Amino acid sequence: MEVDNTETAKRAYHFLKSYKSLKKLANLRDTPGTFETKAIEMVKMIDSYSSSLDEKKRGIFYNLFIVAQKQKHTLKETL
Repeated sequence: MEVDNTETAKRAYHFLKSYKSLKKLANLRDTPGTFETKAIEMVKMIDSYSSSLDEKKRGIFYNLFIVAQKQKHTLKETL
């Protein structure tokens, strides 16, 4: 069976662009894997960035990148 490198790259990108998948992969400590180190690095970077945001921006960031579509929180507008 021949490996389709383009399709493999697409699937890897699709997997890694999901925060939930990154967290899952990053938590597989002591499991050898190609993406484990990069996943850990990316999760730390995302967590660091989101913790530096104010509450309103953190809510927006959370809805855009962290939570699944069905679980989005309604943001209250403050004037």
